[in-house]
Amino acid sequence: MLGFLFLASCAAHLGDGTGDSDKTASKNQVQREEDRVKKACKVPDDITVSADAPTASDVTATGTTTRDGYRVTYCITNHSPERSDYRIRFEFLDASGYVLDSAPLKVESIPSGRTLLGDFTPIDADARILRDISSIRVRSAERDPLGR
Repeated sequence: MLGFLFLASCAAHLGDGTGDSDKTASKNQVQREEDRVKKACKVPDDITVSADAPTASDVTATGTTTRDGYRVTYCITNHSPERSDYRIRFEFLDASGYVLDSAPLKVESIPSGRTLLGDFTPIDADARILRDISSIRVRSAERDPLGR
């Protein structure tokens, strides 16, 4: 199950013809949500948008064992100047650094300069490796700008 919060959808509804107070309230709500995501993802306030930023630096992730399995919480910041899709591969490691398993994730249409916070559970509670997972790492991250 892939669940995530997408900030751009909030911003897209600001110009809907409502009164100024509604627009101000909506802008404030969007700003509070952006601040919450930046804090959760530890993203600096001054994101530098760069076409040549290393894609691996766009993605951070942490993992925790839950009653449902192993949950990955990720943050993706699109540093490119274009709306982009991301293809990411996570690896799950034991205490000695041995790769126990891996999982792909595709996230579509992240606006330029935006940060997305999300989570998913790629390993279910019945997996034998669950108790051996010590850490998670981003093995690869590819950014595909839309319109190319």
